Amino acid sequence: MPPYKTLLTTESVRRYLLQIIAKSGTEPVRLESERDLAEKLRVSRVTVRRAMESLKESGLLMSLPGRKGTFTNPSASGSVEHTVGIVIYHSYVGLIFSQFLSGLSEELYSLGYNCSFTMLPRSESTPEKEAFELENSGCDCIVWHTQTADDFSVINRMLADNYPVLTICNPNYPEWGHPARNWYALDMDAGTEIAAYFLERGCTRPLFCSNELLRFRSFAAKMKEEKIDVKNAVLSDPEAIRKTLPELLKKKKIDGVYCSHRTLGTVLKALPEGCNVPILSPHSTDQELKSCNPNGIPLVSFDRVFLQKQCRTLGAMIARGIGQIFEGHTPHTDFRIKGFQIPTGKG
Repeated sequence: MPPYKTLLTTESVRRYLLQIIAKSGTEPVRLESERDLAEKLRVSRVTVRRAMESLKESGLLMSLPGRKGTFTNPSASGSVEHTVGIVIYHSYVGLIFSQFLSGLSEELYSLGYNCSFTMLPRSESTPEKEAFELENSGCDCIVWHTQTADDFSVINRMLADNYPVLTICNPNYPEWGHPARNWYALDMDAGTEIAAYFLERGCTRPLFCSNELLRFRSFAAKMKEEKIDVKNAVLSDPEAIRKTLPELLKKKKIDGVYCSHRTLGTVLKALPEGCNVPILSPHSTDQELKSCNPNGIPLVSFDRVFLQKQCRTLGAMIARGIGQIFEGHTPHTDFRIKGFQIPTGKG
């Protein structure tokens, strides 16, 4: 094991010991010594001592007459709740995360598990060190929410160590791929549906204002089936959108516009008042539209209610994977579910 120091806190050591208590069974189990635990977890003996004293005060650890060391208390082990660690992408808590957490907690409760959740910070360290710190954070398992491309080295290292980590792939960047196993994804490649939306309205010159390359690829493929070439019908740079979009509309060179989250505000502000071509946007809140749509341009957005439902479903799926972990099984699950839907008969 690498001889580096970790940033494990007293709470992390406490959670580590709680796992031992929860799995100790009906007989007292002697813990490793303070010295051995400190060496194993790469923390000071003072940190270990504080964690053990806290658990003694709670009645979860005890001393036995005539026996050296500290032991688990079998009568209290059943009250120990499971701990699920959650690593959050850039500490961002948005629609997907909040709905996912709702589905996760509700399903775990329905399965009969008493759980607490702890948000785990990212450390700016080597993959080896970060993997070690997460594996020794005292959690029964870890859910890695919307990873970045750089996170795979840490996640795959943990999987190689057979540590129970479940990953939600970042839906905004499907091109980043996924870990070796135990990943869940919202499939946000709506390119085919975007093309169908414009085709149903007789649009043969839609403009794709986005840098979502995978989504554009499937969009272009669907349009090509109808013998419509859109390979040059892309604008992703905000400045180019501001300068070019009004002129394209004036000359009637486009008859529809799709924009991404990143370009939504730029597109709406560039559209002239009274614009009547079909406009399709991603999931957007009323507040977002109010702030970036000064001309009140009518548009159709992806179905937010459907997305919320799918996020909750994703959370429930992950809860079932966590349940397997709690029961001592090693999940090998890869799931992808549809994350978008365009309302029919609108726009």
